[in-house]
Amino acid sequence: MDRLCQSRVGVERGGMHVCVGSPFESMRTAMVDRRTRVEALYQELRMGSGYMHVPEVWPKELHARLVRDATPVRTPRASNLVLVDVRERDERKVSRLHRCAVSREECMEMLQDGQLQDREVVAYCTVGHRSGWFASRLRARGVDAKNLAGSALLWTHEGYPLVDEHDQETRQVHVYSKDWSLEAEGYQPVWYTRAPTLQVAFREIKERMKDVWRKLASRRTPPRRVQGADATDRAEEGAEVEVVQEDADEEGSDTT
Repeated sequence: MDRLCQSRVGVERGGMHVCVGSPFESMRTAMVDRRTRVEALYQELRMGSGYMHVPEVWPKELHARLVRDATPVRTPRASNLVLVDVRERDERKVSRLHRCAVSREECMEMLQDGQLQDREVVAYCTVGHRSGWFASRLRARGVDAKNLAGSALLWTHEGYPLVDEHDQETRQVHVYSKDWSLEAEGYQPVWYTRAPTLQVAFREIKERMKDVWRKLASRRTPPRRVQGADATDRAEEGAEVEVVQEDADEEGSDTT
């Protein structure tokens, strides 16, 4: 274990490390302000990134919104707010911020079906980096998407509950990497023993390339097919046209 977890007992479960407590936890928390470190980590990742233009939502704002709207369980598509957990499936199985959270795959399906029109999307991950990129992609496609600053880690520092894959309240939180074990006191961290860093990076690159090609394709309007004198007039006006020549022989053959 590294310096962040050396005072805690841990067990390996299914390729992930689960810390199970320590008598030195309160002393360690008093020495290092974890909340400040989470906020600093988020700002460091955000600076110079491609999602600085994405509006932010903070955990207190999101929690108040969820309580006020009383978002129905298992019916996120019936609410004006769409909460998206962009993390990997293994991370989501440990816990989510709310029962109504959908996966990034479900969110993209909703986008394709036109179900995100006139709706607000809030994306989150561990600290707000992956969700920042995801929200940026959605905004490029006209979606009112926002990023949850500090994401799951900062959520724990507000003391808000989490739910597991069975929608039961839990204190476990997936922190992705043991270096990011900055959860609030009273929560049990889980992390990858071998983080899928390359897998996540390659997928982000692939998705960004798709966005680039989509933008390029949208700028290339196919020429309008016109015939005869209309084609000449349109070409003189500077329009991009494809002139279709009439085949006199074929026309003549049709009349014989």
